[in-house]
Amino acid sequence: MYILLHVYKPIYAGLAFAALGNEQEIASILETRIKEIKGLLQTMKDVYTRKVGKVPRAQLHILAGVIEHMYTELRWLIRLHEDVVHNRLAEKDTFIEELRMNE
Repeated sequence: MYILLHVYKPIYAGLAFAALGNEQEIASILETRIKEIKGLLQTMKDVYTRKVGKVPRAQLHILAGVIEHMYTELRWLIRLHEDVVHNRLAEKDTFIEELRMNE
């Protein structure tokens, strides 16, 4: 049986109204979050490196999955930040250029 998982992220609620918000404040919030994710990502990469040779490969897959999700989150936040900086949040009839739908 396949279960579709819904990922809840508090930022989604804010994005629903972001086109009406202060873009400088939104950019600042995103910059802070990007820095946080980069720091956490480095920590997880360090943990992964230290665990090689000490834990079973199955456990390394858990860490690898976390790291891959963090890279995805980081790419998404950077792309979102670029849209904020270029005043694109309220645009309609445009695609997200870097969206990868067939990987």
